[in-house]
Formats: sequence, structure tokens, C-alpha cells
Amino acid sequence: MENKTPKAILLSGFTDEEIKELLRCYKENKNLPHTIFATVTETVLKWKVEDWLKELEEEDRYFRKKTNKEKQK
Repeated sequence: MENKTPKAILLSGFTDEEIKELLRCYKENKNLPHTIFATVTETVLKWKVEDWLKELEEEDRYFRKKTNKEKQK
């Protein structure tokens, strides 16, 4: 049975510098799967996790397409 939930890491309580370092380390390891990173905001604290993950997946799909188009130029 295929897992329909996107791989995501939800960050809360980290400083901007800690997030930058975490992302840098993650990107350096080419063996890790594509993962969506998101920070917790006041708005999403009120959302169901399922709804938030769907929104993150849609945003990720949009930005990946945009990035691919820019690379093709």
C-alpha cells in the first residue's frame, strides 16, 4: 500500500540561523529523499495537520514546477 502523505518536517521553536543550518545539512546529504520543510505559524496552529500537509504539497508542487521551468531557460 502506497503512502499518500508527503514527506514533511514541521519546524517549531528554531531560530532562523538554526533553520538555515538544518536545511544546509539536509541538502548536503544526497541520499535523503525530497522533503518539504515548513515552520509553524499562528495561522497553521488552527489547521488540521491533514489540511496543512495538503497545502504544503500543493505549494511544493508549484515551486518545483517553477524552478524546473527556470532551469530550462
